[in-house]
Amino acid sequence: MPPQDAGDEILSVVGLSKTYVTFRKSPGVIGTLRAFFRREEVLVPAVRELTMSIRRGEIVGLLGPNGAGKTTTLKMLTGLVRPSAGIAIAFGKFDTSRRSAEYLTRLGMVMGQRNQLNPDLPAADSFKLAQAIYGIPESRCQRRLDTCLALFGVTDLALTPVRKLSLGERMKMELQRWRKTTGVCRRKVGQTGRGSRVGMAGNK
Repeated sequence: MPPQDAGDEILSVVGLSKTYVTFRKSPGVIGTLRAFFRREEVLVPAVRELTMSIRRGEIVGLLGPNGAGKTTTLKMLTGLVRPSAGIAIAFGKFDTSRRSAEYLTRLGMVMGQRNQLNPDLPAADSFKLAQAIYGIPESRCQRRLDTCLALFGVTDLALTPVRKLSLGERMKMELQRWRKTTGVCRRKVGQTGRGSRVGMAGNK
């Protein structure tokens, strides 16, 4: 395999960690009263010193049991959650925790439990809304949409109300929304866990 140029690296993660702070309360009325004056702090590590590198064209999956930190990792990479330590640099220049506007226009994320499509409207209407939000020209938008819908074999479902679609069909339409805005129809970085499916991608 020929050596890869450093410019091919689209994501560099070094020591990325996230620890959530929660509180423990004793049961009963007495425990509730005590919690008003003195709460017992509990630190819950979700991600511990994750280091990895992803290059252009690679497909990467994050696998693990519930609570392994897969979704938290993706949330940190998209800037939805700030890391407790470490850093992630995307496309060689974006600190993902800063959520710069330019960075956000170059990625997308779909989570199985977070629907982005209006269930009462056809997916095509939600696609139009995304087009307006991202400021994508009509010709380019339609070209992307036609390509991605054909790739997933769901062209005939774009005008069907989302609530009438099966779970698999809805997930395909959710993917079309972010693929339509990022222009990515083949490269992806994602994770799959029990009860959830997540996709994330960025293009240069």
